[in-house]
Amino acid sequence: MDVTSDESVRKAVNHVIKEVGRVDVVVANGGIPCHGPVLDIPTTPWSGLYSAIKAVAYAITKTLQMEAKVLSSNIHVVLVVPAGIKFNIADNSTFQLPETSLYKAYLPSIAARLRVSQQPGACMPATTFAKAVAQATLRKGGPPREFTYGAQTRLFTVLKWLPKGFVLWYLWRRMSQVKS
Repeated sequence: MDVTSDESVRKAVNHVIKEVGRVDVVVANGGIPCHGPVLDIPTTPWSGLYSAIKAVAYAITKTLQMEAKVLSSNIHVVLVVPAGIKFNIADNSTFQLPETSLYKAYLPSIAARLRVSQQPGACMPATTFAKAVAQATLRKGGPPREFTYGAQTRLFTVLKWLPKGFVLWYLWRRMSQVKS
């Protein structure tokens, strides 16, 4: 399904309804990599747009958790917080900067930032993650309001408890080297 196409989404929903009669779970996570709750983690260099998207997804989800309850007590909205999931953005990226960009000298660091979370040991297969999300959302007693899962979840849990200034300094030092 192409999440950017209303027609594609409509076809997918109609297909599910035709096959099983209804839609039980919708996971809104199209292209939003997230390493933890927005308010609890630092942003990393070269991920400003993703950080903004995370903030929007967090706010919408938390709002929907409240607003959906007035429609039905059977509607559960879950904030899914993936950490370290293998996705194809780094493999398919052809990111370039204009020649006049102030950040041109940092292009290798920006490209490396896309790839760093996709290295072996730093991520898990998307199918493994999807099964865990399905299991959590379909559990007896109802789904959790928030579900965090993926490779390096513990690392980001520790980072949120360290002084923010130190974490930002550390991440900037690791991910923002100018390559000549």
